[in-house]
Amino acid sequence: MAKQVDLTKAYIDALGVRALVVLAAHGGQPCKVSPENDGNLTFIDAVWFAKSQYAELVLKRCLDDLAEVGAMRPEGWIDLPASEVRDAIARTARYLGASFSSREEIERNAEIAVDKIVASVEASRVSGGLAQVNAEYKAYRQRQISIGQPAISYSKHLANFTRNLVVLAAQNANGLTSKLQNF
Repeated sequence: MAKQVDLTKAYIDALGVRALVVLAAHGGQPCKVSPENDGNLTFIDAVWFAKSQYAELVLKRCLDDLAEVGAMRPEGWIDLPASEVRDAIARTARYLGASFSSREEIERNAEIAVDKIVASVEASRVSGGLAQVNAEYKAYRQRQISIGQPAISYSKHLANFTRNLVVLAAQNANGLTSKLQNF
């Protein structure tokens, strides 16, 4: 069976979440907001959104608000402490109704979902509930033998099946809205 860590990563990747990362110069000010981490700046925090459209909308509105109060500098620098900018992103997201979360919450919920899927697959395997999966593997193995090619092991086949279930569950998850709390 695939490792829990790999399955959790597959789940998170399939969610399609997008981050707004708050980065700062030495000392925490000035700072920038970016969709990804920049090794040249200090990582302060990240706010993760269920949909990339949410992140784009929140970023635009937040930067417009910061420009209105005179906090914006050229080239996207913000003349406020990074923690205040992170809080401004969260306030803007709440105001706009955009679901968001921390990376820790996403990982915790992904681990819970993966644990449930793995337990369900194992219970089905033990109770004989994987008859269709077993039949597919048998047909695959016979095809491979008939063409003189080696077949992957049943455990690898079951791991692939489980990974596909994990990805499908993440894709069908209703974003972060039903699983995550706002800060």
